[in-house]
Amino acid sequence: TSTRDFSNPCMTSTDYLGYSYGAVVYGAGLAGFLVKRSKPPLLIGSLFGGLAFWGAYDASSHPDEPFVAAANAGGLSAVMLARNVMDFRRGSAPNGAVLTILSMAMFTRYCTNIYLGLTREEVAQK
Repeated sequence: TSTRDFSNPCMTSTDYLGYSYGAVVYGAGLAGFLVKRSKPPLLIGSLFGGLAFWGAYDASSHPDEPFVAAANAGGLSAVMLARNVMDFRRGSAPNGAVLTILSMAMFTRYCTNIYLGLTREEVAQK
């Protein structure tokens, strides 16, 4: 018999997408540091990348309640979206648009898991 729970199709037992997302965020911060020779991209990438790894670990342990991962992806989405809007208003090309879209997708994924977890608990209580 298998101990895996396939009732939530958005999450596997290990959050491989979350760990990959953390690696991409950290890699983008490192690339920004190497290209611009500026420390803020490295600090932001390390902070949000580390939180993404922690969020993926938490989402692997509690797939119905990935609050850390959702907060991290939502926070990075807000920061990157604000940065892209400011770049667009200045007339320059927005940097990190791909990371912004990826962060919004991960935020949507984690919020979907939270919603499915809450609705499953409500059905179980009835």
